[in-house]
Amino acid sequence: MGRKDLYSKRLLENAKNVADVANFLLFKLGIVVSPEDVQRLDGEQAALGSKKIRRSVRDRLWRVSFTMGGREFAFILGIEVQSEICYDMPVRVMQYDALSYADQIKTCEAQHRQMADLTDAASFLSGITRDDRFIPVVTVVLYFGKNRWNGALKLSDMLVTAPGMRALIQEQMMHLIDPHRLTEQQLLMFESEFREVLAFIKYADNWQKLSRFLKLHSKDRAIKGDAIDVINAFTKAKIKRIKRQEEVKMCQAIIDIQQIARKKGIIEGEKRGEKRGVKLGEMKALVASVRAIIKRFEVSEEEAMKILRVPKAKREAVREQLSKS
Repeated sequence: MGRKDLYSKRLLENAKNVADVANFLLFKLGIVVSPEDVQRLDGEQAALGSKKIRRSVRDRLWRVSFTMGGREFAFILGIEVQSEICYDMPVRVMQYDALSYADQIKTCEAQHRQMADLTDAASFLSGITRDDRFIPVVTVVLYFGKNRWNGALKLSDMLVTAPGMRALIQEQMMHLIDPHRLTEQQLLMFESEFREVLAFIKYADNWQKLSRFLKLHSKDRAIKGDAIDVINAFTKAKIKRIKRQEEVKMCQAIIDIQQIARKKGIIEGEKRGEKRGVKLGEMKALVASVRAIIKRFEVSEEEAMKILRVPKAKREAVREQLSKS
């Protein structure tokens, strides 16, 4: 298991984070679940229909319960984490969901065998009765990749069909949480540390937008070890911490790169405390500052100069010096 997969799965061991994902999906229904409403399930499933039973292990599988109209309901929530775009994902999701339904039926069959209550021929052959009911299965793909997801979102996107034939095909929609596709308001729908994780990935190439978002919406919030590991692994932000569960304030993450630069004597803030612009005495120090920002955040030269608020009149000279290195 790779480092990214390990950190992502640790993040999904937290019931609060899982409830946050469920609430994002259930938002239009006006349903809100709490961490106490989610129960971890075994993610291992048996693939039916072959002589040799294959095992399929899902990233994370949860039972989510809620009340609606005075009645109790539940569904199985499968969360699949992707660090890269997977072009066969709609088919994989379809397989995962089918196996989850098959597992429910197998459990029901075992209960009927134990009770020996299948009296009519149809029920005996089916292994279940006409009145047996099962709970829905919902799978969401949580994508942490660097680029916007450009793969299929439904089964029909992967098929070549004759005119009018799509109406005959059972459609398979794929629920996708891609930070690159989320608006700022959608990011704010997440109450857990998923908000910061998704924001760092969404704005990984735009330090100014990330800084603005964190200052406006996360300044007084803190995230713990598992979320920090995911952010560092997927964005190379290099947020510092000592212990795995140590909390890091977002305001600290915002100014971290500036503090490091000051310690090295690369950046000197304006002595009169001006709020905008960064004054650098020598071109050598200015170029070194730009290089430090590019290396730390993996941004372009232009983005680095914007972060440092380099005057436009000096940018051409900075580019010339950078090209010589």
